[in-house]
Amino acid sequence: MRQALVALVIGLASFVLSWRSGADETPVRSNQAVATPPHRFLPADAVAAWTMDGSDAHQPAVKLTASWKALEDTQYLARIFDLLQMFIETTGEQNGVVVRQLVDHIRVHGVSAALAIRGPGNVLPVPDSPFAVTVLHNAEKFLPLVDGIVRRFFAARGVQVEDRQLGKRTLSTIFFPAPLPSGTPELSWWSEGGHFVLCAGIAAAERVAE
Repeated sequence: MRQALVALVIGLASFVLSWRSGADETPVRSNQAVATPPHRFLPADAVAAWTMDGSDAHQPAVKLTASWKALEDTQYLARIFDLLQMFIETTGEQNGVVVRQLVDHIRVHGVSAALAIRGPGNVLPVPDSPFAVTVLHNAEKFLPLVDGIVRRFFAARGVQVEDRQLGKRTLSTIFFPAPLPSGTPELSWWSEGGHFVLCAGIAAAERVAE
């Protein structure tokens, strides 16, 4: 287990350092424009925001970089991902496969995230409450797989996932049994505009920009 944890840490560090690299064999990519830009879901008044556009936006220039030769040509990153997959597979063999594919997809296509205090329309009785939004670019195809993993994980701990409709969005939500003065914390996820969207906080889904 100790070796697996070390491998996980090294894998995550390598992923952060090598996101510009790409791989010789990457997931199938589409050149069609996505209807909804990823940043569209991020709150305009976010106190912190971060985006990574992924290696796909930098091909073929990245193949000329030193990081490509150090991590891709030597297959070093692939071996690190093997260890990461082995670590995740301790929770289920299929889980390791899905997580590896998702991590590689993020490395290629990118991710955006933001932390905000208020949301559109100040929907909360106490609007000054933090919530976070994460958008996995072009990753809606992973929704069924990740949804299944999350449901099984929480079901084993006696927590049910609630399916609900919020405007035009069909959400999966977990409400945590720890209500605060301003409401009950939630974790929600759905696909929209070709992306996989996740949010967390008090009334988080209601506060994600449409």
